[in-house]
Amino acid sequence: MNREQWLAHRRKGLGSSDAAAVCNLSAWRTPLHVYLDKLGQLADCDSGPKRWGRRLEDVVALAYQEETGRPVYRPARPMEWHPHIPWMFASLDRLTEVNGQGRLLEIKTSRFGDEWGAPGTDDIPAQYLVQVQHQLAVTGVRLADVAVLIGGQELQVYEVERDERLISNLTTVLADFWAKVERREPPEPTWQHAGTLDLMHRLHKVEGGREVSLGEESLADVRGYLDYGGEISRLKRLRDECQARLIHAMGEAETARVGVAVISRRATRSGQRRFLCKEVI
Repeated sequence: MNREQWLAHRRKGLGSSDAAAVCNLSAWRTPLHVYLDKLGQLADCDSGPKRWGRRLEDVVALAYQEETGRPVYRPARPMEWHPHIPWMFASLDRLTEVNGQGRLLEIKTSRFGDEWGAPGTDDIPAQYLVQVQHQLAVTGVRLADVAVLIGGQELQVYEVERDERLISNLTTVLADFWAKVERREPPEPTWQHAGTLDLMHRLHKVEGGREVSLGEESLADVRGYLDYGGEISRLKRLRDECQARLIHAMGEAETARVGVAVISRRATRSGQRRFLCKEVI
């Protein structure tokens, strides 16, 4: 099926990436995103990270096969549906096997490895752990490998075992959410989520010349917007001052270490200057 058909089919239930969003664990989507998507009220946003993730999927799968010596297979179907729960499905990346026992293979890319634990364990970001457990629930498989390409140059492989307790709790949460979708009961926006502002822009298109009067309950948000704007400007000036001092202390060095922090500088081909300072444990 093409992408439009695939998206339409996804609206018939909750997939593995939906599960993380419904649980408010996704870095990109909230429960309201999922709700609107299932009702066809939110246009597909095929972002850069999504496109690059799809482009690199074959590369990471091949690297996994070469480094582990395990076979890699493409799923026979674009979607697998739970045998007993009609609204629960999974779109699998790949399949593999170890000692003749089949397991799932989930493929990821990550700019930084901060949230990823020791390879060979199940210490992966919570949103991906929920996603994989959802896939195991749908397929009935006991184990899944997660292969992640970190920083475009390091492959790490993790092993996630089926967790019946987590699956049971997850299924309860998803069943409640899907019942609300069917009843057309939208969840409240997750105002603190990084994706909510963009969602509001997408939902509420501007009508030229239209004016409304807001109630007094909006005054707190007006005051907060103005006050936080001034605070952000002040903090940015202070942060820029710290960066300037660090660059001066580094001189022409590309990398510096101070305490538990690593600082790096580089110039891109387009002439932009990159500065990164982060703590390492």
